[in-house]
Amino acid sequence: MEYRRQVGKMIFSNRAWPPKHTNVTDFLNRALPVIKQEGYTAWIHGRTLYDYKSTLDFDMALTGPVENVEKLESLFYQLYHAAWIDSKLILDLKWLSEPHTCELDENQRPKNRNVACYLFGYQRCDLGSKFWETNLSFPMYTPISKDLVKMIWSEKQPAPTKSHQIDEVKKYGRFQYVPATEFLANIDLYL
Repeated sequence: MEYRRQVGKMIFSNRAWPPKHTNVTDFLNRALPVIKQEGYTAWIHGRTLYDYKSTLDFDMALTGPVENVEKLESLFYQLYHAAWIDSKLILDLKWLSEPHTCELDENQRPKNRNVACYLFGYQRCDLGSKFWETNLSFPMYTPISKDLVKMIWSEKQPAPTKSHQIDEVKKYGRFQYVPATEFLANIDLYL
C-alpha cells in the first residue's frame, strides 16, 4: 500500500501515523527548540486534546510576529519534515495571529473575531484507506508567498468548521488551545 503526502512543494512517501505518545513526544522534542529560536509559540489544538483516537493528524498552531513570510514558510517546511520523516507523525500546521477563540451564534455556528491564518495553500494526503486534497485559492485565501496563503477569519468570513469543532465549542465554551510546552509536560493526560 502506498502512502503519499504533499504539503506545498514537499512530497513524502514514507508511512506516517496518527498521534501517539511516542511520535508526538519525539516531534515536540525536535520542534519546540526550533520554534522558540525562531520567536514563535506553539499551541496544540483539535481532537488530540480530547479524543486523539478519532483523529488522523496532530494539529499545531504557531503564534508570534511574522517579520519575514519566507522564513515562516521555511520553518513550516522544516516542521513538516521533522513530523513526517523524522517522527512519522501526520501534522496539520498553521500560523495564527492569536489562538482562535469563538462563541456560537444563534444558529449554533462559530462566531469569529478577526484572526489571521497562514497555511500551505495546497495539501494532499493519500493514506491508502483515507484520502483528501485541499487547494485553497482566491478569493477566500490570498497568496502571501510561493506556497503560503492567508485568510482572515471574521464575522463576514467565518473559519471553516466541522461538526466536532462545533461540539468542542459547545462543551468547552471555545476552541481549546494548549501551549505545546504544557501539552508535552502533561502528555499522559492527552495520549
